[in-house]
Amino acid sequence: MKNVRNAGEKMEELEKVGFDRKMKREASFLAEDDFIKEIKKGKNVEIMPIEEALKEYDLPKFFGRKDRYTKMVLEKRQTGYFIRVPEGKHVTMPVQTAFLLKSDKFNQILHNIIVLEENSRLDMISGCTATAFNGLHASITQYHLKKGSYLTYTMIHNWGENVEVYPRSSAYLEEGSTFISNYIALTPAKKIESNPIAILEKEAIARFYSILYARKNSDFDVGAIARLNGRNAKAEIISRIIAQDAKVISRGLIEGNAIETKGHMECSGMVMRKGIIHTIPELKSSVANVELSHEAAIGKLAEEQLNYLMARGIDEEEAKSLLIRGFLDVNIKGLPPHLNKAIERAIDLMATASI
Repeated sequence: MKNVRNAGEKMEELEKVGFDRKMKREASFLAEDDFIKEIKKGKNVEIMPIEEALKEYDLPKFFGRKDRYTKMVLEKRQTGYFIRVPEGKHVTMPVQTAFLLKSDKFNQILHNIIVLEENSRLDMISGCTATAFNGLHASITQYHLKKGSYLTYTMIHNWGENVEVYPRSSAYLEEGSTFISNYIALTPAKKIESNPIAILEKEAIARFYSILYARKNSDFDVGAIARLNGRNAKAEIISRIIAQDAKVISRGLIEGNAIETKGHMECSGMVMRKGIIHTIPELKSSVANVELSHEAAIGKLAEEQLNYLMARGIDEEEAKSLLIRGFLDVNIKGLPPHLNKAIERAIDLMATASI
């Protein structure tokens, strides 16, 4: 018999990944295992199950990483969403999506597509979580940003110690478009393997921000790839990582394939107890007149800062929580207030629970 936890715990887990029914939102999508539980449609955005979109639209092809999990999604897709913002529309309230892995030993297989027409804007909060004790989540997410469009996409993961996670994603950015991707994973997982790819045309901008706290024998292999194919395209890949009795591989690749392109990569890691962090930054250029840079640093929890806080009456656990919260804080420019609050709430919850 499948092992399913109670409804109250389910809602609590969904709130941890930003699926908040109290928040004003343009539209929403919620799936449990392979079943669409909720779709709330909006006036300024089109949202539907992926199966309906496949019949109605000529959808973009997936050009990201191809492996057994990509094949699994393309051949055995269960569900997923299609979101489209019409030309010139600026969606002022966020779109919320969430996937819950509810049943024990279940393989959740998903396919999502987001299309922004020219000069449109969308802010998304997407969460994935599990109340199952064991399971697998495999997904493809595709983004197509047309000329002058702007997308912020915040993904919050809240898995379990025995859950395996294999998201695959690709983003195509037309001229002058902007893609800001925020990835937050602060709870244990047996395996997370993710390396999204973005292809940028002229004057497009892509920023990838990752906030990771790997614990309890977790194995994270994450990163991002940005291919700057158009003149004056720009990319940034920023990571904050804590490995506590866990292993994290942090990958990054920026390719300067056109003149006057710029890219920067930055990884800051903190090792606690028997943690392991392995950073693999790569820069590649096939033309002259590009600016690509990277920096990486790995350290430990600063004892002098810990002692300073404890000397002022803060107990050790709270002091550690404060330092972890401060380390994980990434100043992401240009995010609307509701997305900043979602990120801050996730960090606060997990930093407090981690000690």
